[in-house]
Amino acid sequence: MQGLKPASNGVPWTHEAAALLRLAQRAGHSAGVEYSLKIAPGSIDARRFLISIAVRPDFRAALETGLAALHFPAALEDALTEGLARMRFLHLGYAEPQGVPVCKVYCEAAPQPGARVRIHESFKWRPRENGIFVRDEYWLLRDPGAAAMQARLDAIVRVDAVRTGAGALLGRALARAEALDLFFLEVLRDGVPRACDIRLYDAGLTLADAADAARLAALALAAGQVDGLIREAGQDALGHVSVGADFLTLYHGARPLL
Repeated sequence: MQGLKPASNGVPWTHEAAALLRLAQRAGHSAGVEYSLKIAPGSIDARRFLISIAVRPDFRAALETGLAALHFPAALEDALTEGLARMRFLHLGYAEPQGVPVCKVYCEAAPQPGARVRIHESFKWRPRENGIFVRDEYWLLRDPGAAAMQARLDAIVRVDAVRTGAGALLGRALARAEALDLFFLEVLRDGVPRACDIRLYDAGLTLADAADAARLAALALAAGQVDGLIREAGQDALGHVSVGADFLTLYHGARPLL
């Protein structure tokens, strides 16, 4: 197991992050990790990762033990069981907004026929704050076309500079890849669209190619300086971008973990 790269600010990973890493090792026979930075009002969180796992046939015991150690909310257990029954791949996520650990589990289902199908179901919670959790659904829009993707962004993003930056990044990706090759997900919470997630691997972009969008968002959201973070990992492949009403998240640096 290669492990996580050192956190960008030099502060060691939390025990929650280490527990997710151990869970991935015990539940998966192969896995990859991808890092991200999220620009939100008043803050930039670069202590984030997403581990994607092909699970072992007997993964359930390891998952149950690992999630119990991370105080997975009892209120989500039934929904998680249903998600696992449909699951093809499992994803474990970590974030640290304002220094508070957030853990995530995503159940990825096999794509089904249709113009709009549910791909991911996610469960996100704060292990140190019992009872604080959210549940989201990620719906794939098949071949929506460039105009429709931009329209979805326009409808969801409320901050002009974030919308402008994300739109420019989408345009840059479409100059290198067909719209059909950009995996476009709409994220719903309680049935309400809250974000769009666009996979950009096929566009061949790097994190440095998203620098302008990151700067625009950071300035508009009074988040702080983002240039150092972009320079640090600028040559990483840009994996996907998630954009919401008032945030921009850039995923980068996907690499094997197991």
